[in-house]
Amino acid sequence: MIKKFKTAHHDKKFKKYEKLLETLLPQIESDEDNIILAEVLLSLKMEGLVGNELSEKEIELVRLLKDLVKELPEKKQEALYLAQKLKRKL
Repeated sequence: MIKKFKTAHHDKKFKKYEKLLETLLPQIESDEDNIILAEVLLSLKMEGLVGNELSEKEIELVRLLKDLVKELPEKKQEALYLAQKLKRKL
Protein backbone atom coordinates (compact mmCIF):
# COMPACT_ATOMS: atom_id res chain seq x y z
CA MET A 1 0.00 0.00 0.00
CA ILE A 2 2.74 2.46 0.94
CA LYS A 3 4.72 1.55 -2.17
CA LYS A 4 1.68 2.24 -4.39
CA PHE A 5 1.20 5.62 -2.70
CA LYS A 6 4.84 6.55 -3.23
CA THR A 7 4.64 5.54 -6.89
CA ALA A 8 1.41 7.48 -7.43
CA HIS A 9 2.86 10.52 -5.66
CA HIS A 10 6.05 10.28 -7.73
CA ASP A 11 4.06 9.95 -10.98
CA LYS A 12 1.94 12.99 -10.12
CA LYS A 13 5.02 15.03 -9.23
CA PHE A 14 6.83 13.97 -12.42
CA LYS A 15 3.81 14.91 -14.56
CA LYS A 16 3.84 18.36 -12.94
CA TYR A 17 7.59 18.60 -13.62
CA GLU A 18 7.04 17.68 -17.28
CA LYS A 19 4.21 20.21 -17.63
CA LEU A 20 6.32 23.03 -16.18
CA LEU A 21 9.30 22.07 -18.32
CA GLU A 22 7.04 21.95 -21.37
CA THR A 23 6.10 25.60 -20.80
CA LEU A 24 9.77 26.61 -20.49
CA LEU A 25 11.12 24.79 -23.53
CA PRO A 26 9.86 27.16 -26.25
CA GLN A 27 11.80 29.98 -24.59
CA ILE A 28 14.96 27.89 -24.21
CA GLU A 29 15.00 26.60 -27.80
CA SER A 30 17.77 24.05 -28.49
CA ASP A 31 20.69 25.24 -26.36
CA GLU A 32 21.85 22.16 -24.43
CA ASP A 33 23.30 24.20 -21.56
CA ASN A 34 20.05 26.09 -21.06
CA ILE A 35 17.96 22.91 -21.27
CA ILE A 36 20.06 21.22 -18.60
CA LEU A 37 20.09 24.39 -16.50
CA ALA A 38 16.29 24.63 -16.69
CA GLU A 39 15.89 21.00 -15.66
CA VAL A 40 18.27 21.40 -12.71
CA LEU A 41 16.63 24.62 -11.51
CA LEU A 42 13.13 23.22 -11.89
CA SER A 43 14.06 20.07 -9.96
CA LEU A 44 15.63 22.04 -7.12
CA LYS A 45 12.70 24.46 -7.01
CA MET A 46 10.10 21.68 -6.92
CA GLU A 47 11.97 19.95 -4.09
CA GLY A 48 12.07 23.21 -2.14
CA LEU A 49 15.86 23.35 -2.15
CA VAL A 50 16.03 26.81 -3.71
CA GLY A 51 13.78 29.81 -3.47
CA ASN A 52 12.84 32.58 -5.88
CA GLU A 53 16.02 34.51 -5.14
CA LEU A 54 19.18 32.40 -5.37
CA SER A 55 21.97 32.95 -2.89
CA GLU A 56 25.61 32.63 -3.94
CA LYS A 57 25.71 29.10 -2.46
CA GLU A 58 22.57 28.13 -4.39
CA ILE A 59 24.01 29.52 -7.62
CA GLU A 60 27.16 27.49 -7.04
CA LEU A 61 25.04 24.37 -6.37
CA VAL A 62 23.10 24.89 -9.61
CA ARG A 63 26.33 25.33 -11.60
CA LEU A 64 27.85 22.25 -10.00
CA LEU A 65 24.80 20.10 -10.78
CA LYS A 66 24.54 21.42 -14.34
CA ASP A 67 28.21 20.68 -14.97
CA LEU A 68 27.84 17.23 -13.42
CA VAL A 69 24.90 16.38 -15.69
CA LYS A 70 26.87 17.59 -18.71
CA GLU A 71 29.92 15.50 -17.75
CA LEU A 72 28.01 12.25 -17.22
CA PRO A 73 26.96 11.01 -20.67
CA GLU A 74 24.03 8.96 -19.34
CA LYS A 75 22.59 11.86 -17.34
CA LYS A 76 23.11 14.33 -20.18
CA GLN A 77 21.35 11.98 -22.60
CA GLU A 78 18.42 11.55 -20.17
CA ALA A 79 18.04 15.31 -19.74
CA LEU A 80 18.15 16.04 -23.45
CA TYR A 81 15.89 13.11 -24.33
CA LEU A 82 13.18 14.37 -21.98
CA ALA A 83 13.39 17.84 -23.53
CA GLN A 84 13.15 16.39 -27.06
CA LYS A 85 10.19 14.22 -26.09
CA LEU A 86 8.34 17.19 -24.63
CA LYS A 87 9.16 19.45 -27.59
CA ARG A 88 7.60 16.90 -29.95
CA LYS A 89 4.35 17.26 -28.03
CA LEU A 90 4.26 21.03 -28.61
